Amino acid sequence: MNIEGSNTSAVTDEKGYFVFNDLPDGLIKLNASKSNFVALEQEVPVSYEKIDESPVNTGQFYITPPQDAFLRIIEGRSHQLYAYGITGNNRTIEPSEVTWKIYESPLGTEGNKIAVIVNGTLRWIDNNGYIYLDPNTGLLMSITNTIDAVDDSGVNIKGRYAIHADIQAIYKNTYSAISSVIITPGSGTLRGKVVANEKAVSNARVEVTGTTYYTLTDESGNYVLPEVPAHNALTVIASSGSLLSTALINVEDGMELIKDFNLTAYNNSAFSYKATIGEANVGGSDNSHFNRPEGLAFDSKGNLYVTDTMNNRVQKFNVHNTYVATIKVADGIFLDAPGGIAVDASDNVYIADGGINKRIVIFDSNGNFLRSFSGDATTRFNTPLGISVDLVGNIFVCDNRNFCLRKLSPEGNCIGTIGTEGQKGNDNAHFGSLAPSTVRIDKNNNIFITDSWENSRVQIFDSTGNYLATIGESGVPGNDATHLNRPGDIGFDAQGNIFIVDSGNHRVQMFDADRNYIDTVGINGVPGSTNEQFYHPIGIAVSPVNGRIYISDTFNCRIQIFSR
Repeated sequence: MNIEGSNTSAVTDEKGYFVFNDLPDGLIKLNASKSNFVALEQEVPVSYEKIDESPVNTGQFYITPPQDAFLRIIEGRSHQLYAYGITGNNRTIEPSEVTWKIYESPLGTEGNKIAVIVNGTLRWIDNNGYIYLDPNTGLLMSITNTIDAVDDSGVNIKGRYAIHADIQAIYKNTYSAISSVIITPGSGTLRGKVVANEKAVSNARVEVTGTTYYTLTDESGNYVLPEVPAHNALTVIASSGSLLSTALINVEDGMELIKDFNLTAYNNSAFSYKATIGEANVGGSDNSHFNRPEGLAFDSKGNLYVTDTMNNRVQKFNVHNTYVATIKVADGIFLDAPGGIAVDASDNVYIADGGINKRIVIFDSNGNFLRSFSGDATTRFNTPLGISVDLVGNIFVCDNRNFCLRKLSPEGNCIGTIGTEGQKGNDNAHFGSLAPSTVRIDKNNNIFITDSWENSRVQIFDSTGNYLATIGESGVPGNDATHLNRPGDIGFDAQGNIFIVDSGNHRVQMFDADRNYIDTVGINGVPGSTNEQFYHPIGIAVSPVNGRIYISDTFNCRIQIFSR
């Protein structure tokens, strides 16, 4: 860093901070430069203001960046995790008494475990010191990415892998948001050119979502990002004004990847935003807010049911989007992290109570508890997630950690299975890790199942379980019209059009009944909180009363409503 017109310069520390002392009041021009990055210039006003040094209370507390779904961190870059507080007068403080807790991994297991990807397969191991966070500074001091441990299936795994974990900072009984991190054992280089209408675009911003990395193009449209986390599918965004282009990339450790971008206008969808239930980026537990809303379902009268997952409840709204009731207790037991939800032909409500309860609970339309079950005499659920009910009352349950879909009779007895219990795969007879996750039945009784985490696809079967077709490409995440990236829920309108929540790309894809792409809701690959953006959406449902499309904008803590 240096001040234009002077010999004054400074170097940033490992956290990215720099200091200039004894500057006169006025406007200065600050230059920032780094090898292989485009230099930046900015005019900065300087004024003297005495800061009260008396003790202050922390008003807010963060992990940088706050509430990110998956923050990618490169091994050894401790400055990428940093705790800080904002006081009532907006003064930034640096807590020195920070402790950190490693929570269960964001991908669904219990206890002090972390997840690693081994040859494309998710494995769980006890932390055992693989991640060490300094209890005083809160900085990431070391990561042992070289794994030599027994996974949750008893297999010894060895090698260098990306590590997944949930972490939370604690400072004087103030808790930060839980941040999900992926710590990679290396980095690569990303470079290329940005053009629009076949002309180079200078000063375009190129950034990698889920990281702190971005740069600007030079006058010839070229950019370089020297340190991009390796071994991860990452979304890269190139933008200039209203022009945008995104790509899903994966760099190898020590390698260079060339990726060019052709910018186009992004707002050309026929979908029209109508309303919001909840408040963008504001979670809460009152009746007008949510904390990670996920599953959506309508009854025949147009009442909407929402699984408010982290509030351990289901919220009911009428056709005017007005709060009606809450469901949170079944047979004296509280719901725990409810996920999928469905309504049958009699307007009974089925909830996948997939946390510690691992059961299905059923209520009538007035919220009266009817019954629950955790499987039958021979089959027990292991994290039930998605759920659907056909016209004759058969129940379909995504038995997520058993890697299969269960078909149950109306009485709850298992009468069929799609996939093989306990066996993962990417062919049409199996599902990958953490799958299946959602299931929906169309008007022809075809079964649509999301095979999300590893395989990034939607599998379609007939009513007897015979494979019919795939939307997406098995094991190949992408963000064009024919690929998906960790898809979520599925919905259908009265015309038979198919809506797939493409969670990893922060969008919803619309296909016709023949699976031809039609349109997109959201900005492809770009998380955000405006009314045309999503942040890891999960659930979707189409109102039977007015045909409007309801989408759970999960990490923005709201439901967005659209028409088309």
